[in-house]
Amino acid sequence: MLSLVLQNEEHKTAIALEYAKFMLERDFTEEITIDALAARAGLSRFHFMRLFKEKFGKGVIEYVTELRLSKSKELMRELPQASIKEIAFQVGYKNEIYFSNNFKKHMGMAPALYLKNTKMKVAAYSWVNIGQLLALQIIPYAAPMDHYWTDFYRNKYAYDVSVPLSHHYGFNLAALQQAKPDYIIGIDTWVPKEGQDKLAEISPALFLPWDRNWREHLMLIGEFLGKEREAEKWLQNYDLKAADVRDTVQMTLKKETVLVVLFHHQDIQVWGRLAGTVLYDDLQ
Repeated sequence: MLSLVLQNEEHKTAIALEYAKFMLERDFTEEITIDALAARAGLSRFHFMRLFKEKFGKGVIEYVTELRLSKSKELMRELPQASIKEIAFQVGYKNEIYFSNNFKKHMGMAPALYLKNTKMKVAAYSWVNIGQLLALQIIPYAAPMDHYWTDFYRNKYAYDVSVPLSHHYGFNLAALQQAKPDYIIGIDTWVPKEGQDKLAEISPALFLPWDRNWREHLMLIGEFLGKEREAEKWLQNYDLKAADVRDTVQMTLKKETVLVVLFHHQDIQVWGRLAGTVLYDDLQ
């Protein structure tokens, strides 16, 4: 009997949480307090917040922010003439500066720059190119979204990638032929020469030499896209941050050695200097 009661309570709580999520999705532009949601669910504030995050993988405030920012990006694309203040107000922010700061914190760039850069349609043909473009504050127009490496990018930028690519050359070729991006960027050893030629027929294409390091890759992309200054500035800021972290790492590890190991299914892979260059080179 007790188990039936507990199952019924769990079921009621699950329904209440789903309804709270529905309310947020419906009314995210309005002021909805956590206390009101918790009361509607019949839970304490603390219990409600904990259960919501357990069920949906993110907190209430985080989810509302995600909804508002997604809507703001949609409005910026649909209403390019609208001011940032108007966009902020339409998605529930009463303060333009707070909206801009929140947008930059989550997207890595200010709203105005986001809107400007979305007009440049760049295809990141290989997964490593996604991070390279983001360093230049360019969100890829097309990118592979089916690789475990890209979970972070998929969760954060899925809405912005208009043309999802895969790891099937034929699919990607057809998708890019239809999408017609302004530029295509890939890795030379990952795309056969014949494939590179076909992609270059669609748009200007750059295939980075895999035997060059990531810094050279970033500069080559910067030159290709006319973003040399942005690439140089990013590297300068990176070096400053790396220097700060390097001091902390050296104080912590002292003379200890480090080996980076990746466990994937039944395989054990050791990362060498190419994959682990940040640790092995920049932080030692």
